[in-house]
Amino acid sequence: MRKACLAIAVVIVAAGGSAQDVIFFDGFESGDTSGWWAPARVGETGQVTCYDDTGDVIDCAGTGQDGDIRPGVAWPNPRFTDNDDGTVTDNLTGLVWLKNANCLGWKIWSDALDDANTLSSGMCGLTDGSVTGAWRLPSQLELESLLDLNFTNPPLANTAGTGQWAEGDAFSGVLNEDYWSSTTMALNPDSALGVEFSAGHSSPWTKTLRRYVWPVRGGQYESGEWAPARVGETGQVTCWDEGGAVTTCAGTGQDGDIQPGVAWPNPRFTDNGNGTVTDNLTGLIWLKNASCFGQRSYEYVLTDVNGLASGSCGLTDGSVAGQWRLPSRFELESLLDHEYHDPALSNAAGTGQWTEGDPFTGIQLSYYWSSTSYSNEATSSLVVYFDWGFASAKWKIFGSYVWPVRGGL
Repeated sequence: MRKACLAIAVVIVAAGGSAQDVIFFDGFESGDTSGWWAPARVGETGQVTCYDDTGDVIDCAGTGQDGDIRPGVAWPNPRFTDNDDGTVTDNLTGLVWLKNANCLGWKIWSDALDDANTLSSGMCGLTDGSVTGAWRLPSQLELESLLDLNFTNPPLANTAGTGQWAEGDAFSGVLNEDYWSSTTMALNPDSALGVEFSAGHSSPWTKTLRRYVWPVRGGQYESGEWAPARVGETGQVTCWDEGGAVTTCAGTGQDGDIQPGVAWPNPRFTDNGNGTVTDNLTGLIWLKNASCFGQRSYEYVLTDVNGLASGSCGLTDGSVAGQWRLPSRFELESLLDHEYHDPALSNAAGTGQWTEGDPFTGIQLSYYWSSTSYSNEATSSLVVYFDWGFASAKWKIFGSYVWPVRGGL
């Protein structure tokens, strides 16, 4: 059952006193409006199933897993709207996608960028009146926003958002294959990131390899444009060619050129002086100490985090056991800054790379557990690499670092 929701209308008034925009926020559990104001709130992952360490399905209640808490903005129904013009609107993010996910075929990265940028009405079944330059290759965060992590082959929901995608509902031609994003991997800039639409991994691939192309438009979020879980910028502002050399961004269609998504506030993070840090982009509240628990296997970590309270790990915030949780994959990835590596994390202002204490402490150049199981092999859970800047899966018996979060329900 989905959480009970409340709706809040906020009128933003300019200095001159006139109402500028009416923005509606929904998707929060009744009584918990933490983060309702955030410009790029994180959506649910879609996972509603829970698994034990051996991969068997278990009752979710009380586990603290993603499928139990389902943190984030609840999905609208319908999740997707077929616009009958060759496009599909994602009602969660507001992004508009090409309905045919296989029209542009299998391309090296530079051709994928060019083909997406030159797409227009009259091609690929489009009758939407779009012109050259309206479409683009999605950023890594935009591409991942399509995922339904309750499923594999493909990890994509149907139109309603209540089951797995089938041909024509609402997309066509979705392949259990790899799709490019426009985001370069900062650690190895001769590679770009993308998503495996067989299992839902994010992965880096050498830019001269061939992957599939799924164009998107919208998401620049002009004043007054609304969606319940708008996608934020990735942080990437540099562009690199196929050899990994820095290049001029203008006209490339790369993430660093277009910088699609909600712009980061300054400061990006606020140190609350009580052992917590608020992300002003997503509204989530993070433990300041990102290594308090050390490396833990998955069987212990959910209980550890659930028991976290004021007086532990430097907390003086008055929090009690049960308020903290292990973040979902999407929540954990929302921290990444794809401009950097080792770590892929920004400073408090959001204008440079993280350094110790600004604003977090103890960041590990390793991977961190999420609460989201890997549906393709449920003996594993999804993790986020804060050295390399992408998500993968690790067996639950392994040790991994732990970064608790609260709010945003």
